[in-house]
Formats: sequence, structure tokens, C-alpha cells
Amino acid sequence: MKDQTRIKYFEEADPSQWSLITFLRWRHNSKVLDKEKEHGAFKCLLQNILNNDKVDSHVQRAQEILDNWQFNKCSSEVRMFWSKFRTSKLQHDLEHVELQKELTSDECNADLSNSDSSSDSSSDSSIAQEITNPFLGEQSNDGVAYDEFTAKFKAIPQSDKWVLSTGKRVEDALYHYGMQCSHEHLCHSFIIDPYDENYLQNNVFTMNELKEIQSFNKKPMPLMPTDLLKYLNSFRATNASDMRKLILNSNIYDQSFDRSKNFDFDWIRNTVYNLLLEYEANHLENDHAETWIMLHIWSFIDKAFLDIDGVEVVRGEGSSCASSKRKNLHRVAASTSPLKRKAMGRRGDLIIRKWHTEYGCCEAGKIFDGNNGTKLLEEKSFKMPKMMKDMFVDLCEAVNNEKNKIKKLETVGFIIAGLKISLIRLDSPVGNVCRLSRMRLFEIPTRISEFGKKALSTIVMVWKAKAIVKQIILLIEETEAEQLEMLQNCDQDNVEIFSKKQKLQLPQCLTTPQKKNSIYKR
Repeated sequence: MKDQTRIKYFEEADPSQWSLITFLRWRHNSKVLDKEKEHGAFKCLLQNILNNDKVDSHVQRAQEILDNWQFNKCSSEVRMFWSKFRTSKLQHDLEHVELQKELTSDECNADLSNSDSSSDSSSDSSIAQEITNPFLGEQSNDGVAYDEFTAKFKAIPQSDKWVLSTGKRVEDALYHYGMQCSHEHLCHSFIIDPYDENYLQNNVFTMNELKEIQSFNKKPMPLMPTDLLKYLNSFRATNASDMRKLILNSNIYDQSFDRSKNFDFDWIRNTVYNLLLEYEANHLENDHAETWIMLHIWSFIDKAFLDIDGVEVVRGEGSSCASSKRKNLHRVAASTSPLKRKAMGRRGDLIIRKWHTEYGCCEAGKIFDGNNGTKLLEEKSFKMPKMMKDMFVDLCEAVNNEKNKIKKLETVGFIIAGLKISLIRLDSPVGNVCRLSRMRLFEIPTRISEFGKKALSTIVMVWKAKAIVKQIILLIEETEAEQLEMLQNCDQDNVEIFSKKQKLQLPQCLTTPQKKNSIYKR
């Protein structure tokens, strides 16, 4: 579009109303708008007015805008304009693609009858290309993550998408929203947190749709055996003296202890006893460092897993193997460029691992400053879910990406803030999206008088997390029947064996660029 057309804005508008946002609104009916071109043209025209215009009010206003140029171009109004413009263009392109599909449906049906499953992926790729074309010209070094995000979306077959009862495809909604975001969000890794209010505030999903996402094929929590539950419930003393008596009372498990059967009883008693020592020392009413809290209070999480053969709980900001695997996926030997240094995985305050396979993690802070505290928000809404998905994708590969098994998998994560704790679960009930499920906050009370009311349910929650990990380990490790099948078919190509089973290739987490908070600069 020539500058002569843009000059009309300055002729039609009152100088007192000149601004970048009013200029963009004046231009919004143009078929093609490019952010850099529009901003550059407006600034250039202001320079011309400053240098050539003889009207003082025009020159003064142009100077004011140029003096505040950095602020003006980054104002919330300007950013909102481009966000809405992209959304509108995106919707228009999507409607155009859908119309094209309807007009050519007869042709497509004829072609599909002779095509294989790869045609789905090809069709979806072309649709994504149509959708994302408006953005391709606006990408820069700072916005390179958009290319990766779009590539992941294109690779999702239409037939594998999660379709809600309203007809909305979850993957499509996450993609459209992700293209509007100016900062990295879980949607860019195709993880949906149905408790994230961003989806309601930005009209991505309705409340009913989020409730459907929460409840669809929801995995039940394991149930603690009644005898174990009764034993735990017996520790309801309200003072240290009575609690000590309950702990030291002899029971049937002491006389003929069988670790394979009685471990959980011993773990419960040990947990209660160690917490009693802290109550007797009046430690829980004081502030402590994160390391102290993890060592003195939450160490019973580590001990809960001691009865699972081969499982260890890695502490001390351990690095995730699954996360490292994803980050080094495209690392190659030196050739035209030197060998890149191996990237470390995400660090967690606790990682649940059996050999090199990971099943869960933990992020901890020393204080609880509310559900929307900065550290808690960052860790429960971004950092830990990405680590959990890295682990989940690794588990999917362990079951050869078999769709039926993937639906049964999940990873767990603990969020700790001082004496409070919550459990997060990540699974993939359908499609290529991973879903987060959150439990309420539990806590270890500062006073022993509330131990029965608060601490016992916290211990139950940790036990249930361990039970989930046990279930997943059984699913991951081959059964005897599977081993026999593999032996029987050892003369066949693995591709031939596994091709008989439905596969699902989940998209990896988005790579977070190193420059903080500039991942999605536009």
C-alpha cells in the first residue's frame, strides 16, 4: 500500500487526535496489515511532518509522538489491537479453509476411500498452513518459537484431536490462543490446565467446556486398604504425651514383620514419630529455610517409595533425564559446526526415578504466600507441568506409543510451599493434549492438637501418589505375555510387529528460548 493512502489519515484526523493507535484503527479495514510496515510508515510520515510541515500545531504534535515513540508502540492499546487483528484474521482463514473443505467434500471423499492414515496428517498440515500464513511474515529471531509451535500443530492428525461435546477441538483452541500470547504458556506445549483462569478471561473455553475437560475419562484415585486406613486413623492424639504412647504401643506387625506386607504400617508409624519430634521441639511454629523444611518435614515422601524395587527419590535439585532427552533430541556429531554442549534437563527439588525412567517430581518453596504467590504460580502453572510432560512423553515411548496404553499413563508432581502441599497429576485422556488435574492443598499443622484433622489426610495423599507410581511401573514393565510375544516374533521387523497396534505420537514440550520473557515478542 503506497504512503499516499496513509497520508489521508493526517488530512482527515484532527492533529490533537493523532496517535499510533488511532492510525491503526483507521487502517484496520485494509486487507493486509503488517505490524512493522505500519509502525514504520507512521513514524516516517511523522518525520516528514516534522521536517516539512509549516503548521506549528502539526509539528508540535508530531514531535510529541516521536519523543514517546517507544512507549506508544508498546502500549497496551497497541498490543491489544494487534492481538485482536491476528485473532480476527486467524478466524477468517479458518472459516475459509472449512468452506473450501465443504465445497470439495465430494472430491475429498472419493480420494479418502483409497488413502491411508497418512492423509489425515497431510490434510491437517495444509489446514494449519492456511491458518498460520498471516503470521509467517512477522517472525523474527525473538519470535522463532512460533515456527516450532506451528510445526507441532501441523503434525497433529485431525482424527486424533480431542473434540468436545460443543464441537470445539481442544488442540485448535490451544493453538489459536497460543498465537495470541506474548509470553510462553502451557498451551504452547499442548498442556491444558482446566483450572487456569486465562482460558475464561480470554474466551478460549467456556466454564462448561473446562468442566468437561476436567472430568472426561478422569482416572480415579487409588484407595488405601481399610486396615491401613484404620491404623493411620488411630494416631489422633491432641498432645505429644498421648501421641508418644500410641507410637510406642506394640502391635501385631512388630511380632512377625514382613516387609512386603507391612511396610506401609511401619512407614506411617515412622512418619508420625518423626513429626512428633518436631512438635516436641516446637520447631513448626518458626520460619525455616527450604532445605530444612524438606529434610525435617517432607522427608517422609522419600521414605514412602522405599518398598518399590529399584525406585529412588533424587533430591538436591536433581536434573531430569526425560527433560534432558528432549532438549538434546536434535544434537548431532560435529561436522560443519562444532559439537554442541549437551543440554541439562530441568532441575527439580525431588525426582522419582527407577533406573533412567522418571515417574514424578516436586517443586518446593519455604513459605506459602497464597495460592497466587509468584513462586507458587510459576512452579505449579509452568515449570513443573513441563517437566511432568517430558516424563510422560518418555513413558509413552516406553510403551511404544501404543494409544491404548498412553490413555492409562500418568505422571505425578508435588507442589510444596512451607508446610502446605498439593498433588498434581498429568495424563492424556484423548488426542494429543496432556491434561493437568489438581488436588486441594493439604498441610502439616503447626500445632499437634490439629494433627488428626490435617496431617493424617496429608499422609494419605502421599500414599496415594505412591500407589499411582506403582500402577504406572506395572504398566511400563513388560508382562510375561508381552515378553513371550516379542520372543515369538523375534524374526520379524519391529515395525511390522508394532504396526498392528494403534500409535499416537504426542508433541514434545516447546523449547523455551534462553532470553527470558522475550519468547513471543512480536
